[in-house]
Amino acid sequence: MADTVLPYDVGWILRPDVHAVDALARLQLAARRRGCTLVLQNVSRELTELVELMGLSEALNTKR
Repeated sequence: MADTVLPYDVGWILRPDVHAVDALARLQLAARRRGCTLVLQNVSRELTELVELMGLSEALNTKR
């Protein structure tokens, strides 16, 4: 059974910080527990770099 993909536009996050990444990781965890996958869209370069720095690149699917 394939996971349901939930696109989530994060273009509104203008100044990403560790709290934003933490919240996104928690959303991803909640989605996976329900058999879904959260796919981030419109991810800024800054958010991508912070996610990578925090070691969550594999956990948080991103699309620019």
